[in-house]
Parts: sequence; structure tokens; C-alpha cells
Amino acid sequence: METLQYSRQKFYDLIWETPLSQLALKFAISYNGLRMMCKKYQVPIPVNGYWQKLRFNKPIQREKLPFIANHNDRIELQIRSEGSVINVYASPKAVLTRHILNDPNALN
Repeated sequence: METLQYSRQKFYDLIWETPLSQLALKFAISYNGLRMMCKKYQVPIPVNGYWQKLRFNKPIQREKLPFIANHNDRIELQIRSEGSVINVYASPKAVLTRHILNDPNALN
């Protein structure tokens, strides 16, 4: 699986440019898992109705990204491979572990 690294600011921009449901399909993570990542890194997410308002050119306001001192600025996300299915009960670590265990060349 290909892994992408984002700074906290870039992750924030990504969250506010693309609906979480679409990002969950792109990355190897569930919708709820993506919401929990936002909470962990204190990245605000769009409120209900944000995308409808944006679609119809209504006035909208982004929540500002709060400053966090001494915080890890790197967020890693894995790109989902074609045809792979989301396991909403597995963490990204569990998915990666399963992927390594199923790869015959990984243990050599």
C-alpha cells in the first residue's frame, strides 16, 4: 500500500476541500476512523450542511485550525488499492499487519 504523509495544515485543507465520505473511500480507513483522526490531531471538520451550502454558493465559514505546541506535525494515510474493501472494525495498523502477513515476500 502506498502511504502519503501530510502536515497538519495540509490535512486540514484536505478535510475542508473534500467530504469525509469521499476521503474514506480514497484512503484505507473508515469514515469514523477518519473522524477520530481529526479529533486526535485537533483538526476541525465541516458541520452538517457545509457541502450543500458550498454547492449552492451560500455564505460559509471554515473553523480555524487551532495551534498546538509541541505536536507531531506528520499525519500518515494509506491509499486504498483498487478493489480493496473497508473493514470498519479494523484499525489501520491491523489492516497493515494483515497485509504483511498475507504477502508471501514480506517475511523473507
